[in-house]
Amino acid sequence: MFGQWTGHYQDGENKGQAILNLDDCDTHYKGVMFLNTFSSEHPGLQINVEFKKPVPKQFRFTITKANYFPLNENTGLGYNSWPEYEQKKPNKTWPETIVIDAKRSSASLTFQWKTNTAQTGTIRLDAPRKGNSTLDSSKLTWDEFKARVHKLETRRYIFRGQNQTWRLRTSFHRTHRANLFTFMSEDIQILHRTLSGRTKHIFNLEVPQQNGAFFNMLQHHGYPTPILDWTHSPYVAAFFAFRTISSEESKKAKNKDKHVRIFVFDRKNWVTDIPQVMLLNISLEHFSVSEFMALNNDRVIPQQGIATITNIDDIEKYIERTEQHRAKKYLQAVDLPWSARDKVMTELSLMGITAGSLFPGIDGTCEEMRERHFRI
Repeated sequence: MFGQWTGHYQDGENKGQAILNLDDCDTHYKGVMFLNTFSSEHPGLQINVEFKKPVPKQFRFTITKANYFPLNENTGLGYNSWPEYEQKKPNKTWPETIVIDAKRSSASLTFQWKTNTAQTGTIRLDAPRKGNSTLDSSKLTWDEFKARVHKLETRRYIFRGQNQTWRLRTSFHRTHRANLFTFMSEDIQILHRTLSGRTKHIFNLEVPQQNGAFFNMLQHHGYPTPILDWTHSPYVAAFFAFRTISSEESKKAKNKDKHVRIFVFDRKNWVTDIPQVMLLNISLEHFSVSEFMALNNDRVIPQQGIATITNIDDIEKYIERTEQHRAKKYLQAVDLPWSARDKVMTELSLMGITAGSLFPGIDGTCEEMRERHFRI
């Protein structure tokens, strides 16, 4: 049951989007559900949930007023307390209890609810998507790729390289985590205390730019975050796409049909058209672009790095829906054959794009020398 479940809900004539973010906590599942209303007359809800294992196919649970809160229509965040909300909406009353009958399968979850004031409603959620990318891609040779990117408007697009055609997904969501409230309030606080003695700069997580820089540092050092690394350079993206493929592997017959993937994202139009949000644990879906300060992170500048932050597991589907709504194309994919590996890495080296240049320090230098001497 863990992961991000998405769907819709209906409460009388009120309809909206439903998102359930559940983490696997060994003996139970714990998370938060958001009901984002389509109506300006009804606030959305944040509902804290917990299910003991094993979870049967059909079960009943009760939500009390202590476990759900209205959402602030301006911020997408839940109110911290009922008194805070009731001061702003003194004439609005809310049920004390909500009884929910649930049915689950591997593909969906259905919740039928009834309150102590006899209100009823339904939530239907689809299971997290599995599998590789379903994005349409262009299969190009290395020379065709170079010819294409040379025609692109400078600094309008950003690029991301992956050594296989996996779907676009953050390292946080690839661990099957989904509950960003726990991640922010517990995991990050522990990590901040632990790392503060090892960094030259003490990050103030209350300052958005410093908070982003801290996350970006974690991302560049292998800790799972809701951040995706991108670069302004298509050639740096190509380096990361081919970096972990050895010369020997690229030549094996069993790998002749394998491709690396380079995503091409229209950053300029996306930032212009779509509201950009620098918060993670909010109810509304968002995929936002940011260039964080390079504090304690000497890799960002040589990699021409830029980041996206998101609270969405299935990023490709979200962008696809946005493209359909706006009749625009923001995200493209280019696939290059593994067999081009030696040619690509040789040309990138001549351009000055090597592990030594992109990863300042002993590790990067050794990786560059390993590529030069062993082609691995």
